[in-house]
Amino acid sequence: MIYFDHNSTTPVRPEARAAVIETLDGGFGNPSSVHNAGRIARKILEDARSSVASLLKTDSARVTFTSGATEAINHVIHTAGPGRVLVSAVEHPAVLAALQMRLNRDVEILPVGEDGRLQVDQVLEKVDRGAHPALVAVMAANNETGIIQPYQELAQKLRERMVPTLVDAVQYVGRLPTEHVADYTVITGHKIGGIKGAGALITRDPQGVLPLVAGGGQEQGRRGGTEPIPAIAALGAAVTQLSAHRNTEAQYLERLRDAFETEVLSRWPSFRIVGKGGPRIPNTSLIILPRLESEPVVRRLAAAGVAVSTGSACNTGSIKPSRVLMAMGIPPEMTFRAIRFSFGPNNTMDEVGKTLDLLPRCMV
Repeated sequence: MIYFDHNSTTPVRPEARAAVIETLDGGFGNPSSVHNAGRIARKILEDARSSVASLLKTDSARVTFTSGATEAINHVIHTAGPGRVLVSAVEHPAVLAALQMRLNRDVEILPVGEDGRLQVDQVLEKVDRGAHPALVAVMAANNETGIIQPYQELAQKLRERMVPTLVDAVQYVGRLPTEHVADYTVITGHKIGGIKGAGALITRDPQGVLPLVAGGGQEQGRRGGTEPIPAIAALGAAVTQLSAHRNTEAQYLERLRDAFETEVLSRWPSFRIVGKGGPRIPNTSLIILPRLESEPVVRRLAAAGVAVSTGSACNTGSIKPSRVLMAMGIPPEMTFRAIRFSFGPNNTMDEVGKTLDLLPRCMV
């Protein structure tokens, strides 16, 4: 299989797989126990915490392990409390769904331009115009388009106003160097070569985090429940590899993506590449076919052994047009013609060539 769907989930890195097996064999203890098996598990847990903190250039005390980014996002919204929340128009559905569950929220949508990006001045104007916000949510990079937001500048200026910021760094952290600059940053393991079941919430003020899951006091009382050590060990191992190789991987992915897009436009000049020419993470290419719905094309590619996506995996099965693309001014009918190619470090130019040769047969 040719796998071009890394924004949905990534293959497990060999180092992460080895960490899981090692943990199952020797790190099976409860990290809250004081005996030797518990101490071994505790060391695995804290080593992974240190790795995550190092990746984001912050202190390990600020890292709380969760089951993934969705739980971490819900945790932040729970902590933020009632009040006005400002959310980018291209935010992940997990943010909007979590807000909808809490009826004491006044949610305002922050529009993006045709380039898919927020304007910092416009965001600050909205922040200053009403009641003091409880939270502003802005993702670092969009999962459908790969477009990067000015999240660092926004987080800095919002901090000057004492407005908490949530940054969804799930797609960004695996592709480009990331620093914890916001009040809350969320990541997840399975997007960077770990396994599903472990993510992290990184906070500026750990003492101010309210527990979303009550339990036995794990994670310094911030997240109850015995920690899933195998998944956390995989996250730590993936982060360690990412720290060592991310710059090289990013450069390779950008060359691969750019070569792919150049060839696409050479063969099909009428195709549109969303966000081309603007800041994007290096692995993502969202292409709009001018006259064909994407779903049948994606299914034919899958039958031929090529895995791609119509956009966000979290919206699979939905018959609604892409909220992200419509926010960029793209007509609803055109959003059904989008195909996302998201590359990983193990992909090759040979795979790109084979896919491009297959594409005409899948578009009939």
